[in-house]
Amino acid sequence: MSDRIFVHYGHSSFDPVLWHPIKNRTHSAVLKPTGGLWASPADASYGWRQWCEDNDYVTYSDGNCFSFRLKACARVLVIDSVEVLTGLPHVGGKSPTYGLLDDLHEVLMSAWDGKSLDFEAIASDFDAIEYVLSADPGLYWALYGWDCDCIVVLDSTVIEVCDEDR
Repeated sequence: MSDRIFVHYGHSSFDPVLWHPIKNRTHSAVLKPTGGLWASPADASYGWRQWCEDNDYVTYSDGNCFSFRLKACARVLVIDSVEVLTGLPHVGGKSPTYGLLDDLHEVLMSAWDGKSLDFEAIASDFDAIEYVLSADPGLYWALYGWDCDCIVVLDSTVIEVCDEDR
């Protein structure tokens, strides 16, 4: 994993002071945790930059991003199929939703019997989660809100900032 390059958009450099530990999200139809560091592989089949361009979502710029690698010791969970999700820890109970999100939330959560991934538990065994939507389009609905090939780094100590071109 240490030879792969990832790009984080939204900051021009990595600042450990801004780091927030991974936390399970409640009260949301989006099945993402809060915290960590989000990025896409520089060589992604369909990464954040491509998603932004396809959706007219202008939150990236070449001047406001940085590249990094993961240290060789990093323990990376690769989610490249819906089947991988069934073996991961989940938190029980449906998160409350409000108004029009209720129907969407029911559809999204039905695949997991009202459970979402327990990212805090996953962080005790892994340093990062790599999500490869391009390998299994079924992942789009299984982890709604994870819109492209990406990685979320759960432990900041495995990040090695690099200066290579993106």
